[in-house]
Amino acid sequence: MTAHVGVASFTGNRYYISAVLPDTYDQVGYESTDLVFTEITDVQDFPGYGPKRATGTFTPINGGIEKFVGAPNYGSGAFTCADLPTDGGQVICAAAAATSGTHQSIKVVAPDGETDYLDVIIAGWELTAAKENTPKLRSGTLEVCKAIVHVAAPA
Repeated sequence: MTAHVGVASFTGNRYYISAVLPDTYDQVGYESTDLVFTEITDVQDFPGYGPKRATGTFTPINGGIEKFVGAPNYGSGAFTCADLPTDGGQVICAAAAATSGTHQSIKVVAPDGETDYLDVIIAGWELTAAKENTPKLRSGTLEVCKAIVHVAAPA
C-alpha cells in the first residue's frame, strides 16, 4: 500500500455510514463483510478529525510551570450535505441523531482509495438556516469517539 506523495485534494472524496459497528476497531474489523456502508450523497463539507490533546499545567510555588498532555480528542464538528430525505446515508444519519448516544461507523474514501474509518456519534441533524437563492441543506454534528483507522491507498 502506498500513501500519496504530493498535494492531495478532498475533491472526489466519498462518505459512507453504517449503523453496524465492527467487531474490532482495526482494518480487519471495519472491512468485515458484516458491515454494510451506505453512501451519504452530496456532501458539501466534512469536519477535520484526528488526535489532538489538551495541555495541562501545574504551577509549583518554587520552580517553573510543569506541563503535561491530557487524553486525546479525536475530533468533532459539523458536516453539511444537500437535504435529500430519501438518501440512504442521510436516513441512517437522521435515525442516529434521534437515538441518543448510539455509535455509527463512517468510512471516508479518497479517489486514490486511501480510506479512513471513524467511530462516531451523530449528535445533531438539523436543517440549515434558510436564505434566498441557497440550496436546502442538512448539517450533521459528529463526535469522533475512537482513534481513526487509516488505510493507505492500494499500490
